[in-house]
Amino acid sequence: MYNHTIICSGDTIFYCKGGQYENKFVPLMTNKNIKHIAVGNCFVVVVEDTNVGSILHIWNNCGNGIKCQKLNLKKSTIEIKEKIKQIVCGDYHLVYLTNNGDVFVMGCNISGQLGLSIEQQKHKGYNKEYTKEPILLMTDRDIKMISSGSCHTLILKNNGELWGFGQNELKELGESLPINVLNQQIMTDINIDSVYCGAYYSLILKKNGKLILFGNFSFEDHEKQQIFDHPLLSFESSSKVKQIVCGEYHIIILKESGEVIGFGCNYFGQLGGKLTRAMVYPLLLTSNDAKTISCNANTSIIYLNNGELLGFGDDFQKDHKWEEIVKPKLLIKDDNINFLDNALVERNWSCENHKTSPESFKEIVLLFVLHLKRNQLKTGLKIPKFVLFEIIKKAYTNFNL
Repeated sequence: MYNHTIICSGDTIFYCKGGQYENKFVPLMTNKNIKHIAVGNCFVVVVEDTNVGSILHIWNNCGNGIKCQKLNLKKSTIEIKEKIKQIVCGDYHLVYLTNNGDVFVMGCNISGQLGLSIEQQKHKGYNKEYTKEPILLMTDRDIKMISSGSCHTLILKNNGELWGFGQNELKELGESLPINVLNQQIMTDINIDSVYCGAYYSLILKKNGKLILFGNFSFEDHEKQQIFDHPLLSFESSSKVKQIVCGEYHIIILKESGEVIGFGCNYFGQLGGKLTRAMVYPLLLTSNDAKTISCNANTSIIYLNNGELLGFGDDFQKDHKWEEIVKPKLLIKDDNINFLDNALVERNWSCENHKTSPESFKEIVLLFVLHLKRNQLKTGLKIPKFVLFEIIKKAYTNFNL
């Protein structure tokens, strides 16, 4: 579902279909009992409420759970006997929390995204690195909320316990944990109000309004990756924050007042205004009129109280010059939107999880560049852009691609 936006208007789910800059909303399904939607790189999940539980309507374009093919929606349904409280998606996995405190996981487990070891998976009857049915990970009626990034998940309990699992290669689950983390406790802090996952980083909102970030977040420079473990912003209290959503390297926040602010990478205009490598200080995107917000890798979407759905960033800006002022694109006007979600991240190419051959030269380049990018912190290797360009050009010529 690469960079696809999903909205629910009334009883109908729409997805944004088409190439870059040519966004059209197409009906996906209609159901009067829709309760949740969630979007990942390879999943669109719609939760239907029933008298006895829930039905998961899943569209999946990830045939083997390792890499995405061209968009090829395949629908399946899963009936469960519990009501779903919250559901989230990562690149190749989904996690949902029931009203009874059960946490179920499903999808790819190559980097431990499901919180299960391969041995545990086999014990539960699954002997592959990809599961097509939900697996019960844990049960705790004290669970407050869940959040997932590219390959990691956070679980916050009402008593302040913060648990996590998945990939920790970029310290998205903390400094002291191994590269792949099974489900385990990260910290305990009764002052944690809520948690959020970006692609390769995590956010903690304290009850006193302080926002803490740890993990991999490109902040001062689009090419520079940094580790943060100190407050980024501070609000009067957590009650002043209505919603926080995370892109790959940018964050937007909806205040209770209706204002939307954003900071981080603005390389693609995902924060609006002037195209720059980064917005160090929060930028006001809208004032006093926003209802809900959503992010994917390099875009932001804001739904206004007047029914306008605005898009910022890579999917919606075309041929803009550097440092030019860009304006959001009006995607649709609909007074009846009640759910909004957006794929969190782009393709998570890496040598570890791309075990089959790339299908095109473009995929080879993505694999190479993103592998360098994600491993820059560990290796310290930095390749100038002109050198990288020459490598790609010579490879293209030598292989006659």
